[in-house]
Amino acid sequence: MMAENQHEAPSVAWVSWADIPAGSPLAHAGPAASAMIGHPVRRRIESTVAAARAELGPASRRITVTVDGMDSAELDHTRAWLAAGQLTAVEAGRRLGIRVDEEELPGWVSGWLISAHGPNGVTTTSVLPTMESAELAVDLASWLQQVLADAGISEPVPPCPGHPHPMVPTVHEAAPWWSCPAGNLVRPWQTHPTAVV
Repeated sequence: MMAENQHEAPSVAWVSWADIPAGSPLAHAGPAASAMIGHPVRRRIESTVAAARAELGPASRRITVTVDGMDSAELDHTRAWLAAGQLTAVEAGRRLGIRVDEEELPGWVSGWLISAHGPNGVTTTSVLPTMESAELAVDLASWLQQVLADAGISEPVPPCPGHPHPMVPTVHEAAPWWSCPAGNLVRPWQTHPTAVV
C-alpha cells in the first residue's frame, strides 16, 4: 500500500459497477462473454508490469506476473451501465485523449485483475486502466515490491543508494521516479511502458 501524499490523484475519475446501487435494474446483468485478448488495455497493463519488473531488477524474476483480465461481475455490471447510455466511446476517448472503439469501451471502464505467482502462492490486485500512466506504474511497482517482500526476498528491491532499505516508487512531474523513504528523489525510472493508443 502506498503512503498518503506520495503522488497526485488521477485527473480522470470513472464510475465502476460498484457505484451502481444494489436495487438498480443495472445490478442484474448476465455473464461476461469476453476475455478481451489483445485489448489495448491489456497491452497497456502488460507493458507497465514489464517496465516495473525491469526497474525492480533480477529479484522480480522470482515471481510470475499475469494480467488476468477483468473480474466477470464487474464487467457484467459495466456493460449494463454502458448499455444504459451512461458513457459513450466518443466521450471516453475525449477524456483519455485517444480513440476508443465501442467494443473496447468496457475494458477501459472496468477494473483489471493482475496475479503474481511466487513461492508463497498467488497474490492478486486490481487496477483501473484509466489511471495516469505514471500513477499506474508506481502503483504496480509498489504492489510488486510487497509481493517480493512477502515471498521472502530479504534484500532491498531496488536498493536505496547508501541505505539498507529499498527505494519507493513515486510520481514526480507526471513521471515514475524512485525516492528514498526519507523523501528525497533518487532517480527517474530508466524503463518506461510502451505507449498504447
